[in-house]
Amino acid sequence: MQCYGISPKQYIQVLRLNQVRRELLNNQDSLTISEIAFNYGFFHLSLFSQNYKRLFGETPGQTLQDKNKTKATTIL
Repeated sequence: MQCYGISPKQYIQVLRLNQVRRELLNNQDSLTISEIAFNYGFFHLSLFSQNYKRLFGETPGQTLQDKNKTKATTIL
């Protein structure tokens, strides 16, 4: 993972956050943000939200509200 300049743990977290983002943007099952976060192994919701906002520049709730906008690009 050194080619990305982050640790393996950080890389896995970024991958999981991207999976959550995709799920929020394609939320066909009408799951809550908490349910989606739990499904991808995020159990500390406050920390999850902080990390999500740091990576994507918006909260998970904003992503869910704006899912009809042009699909935002994901990182990695």
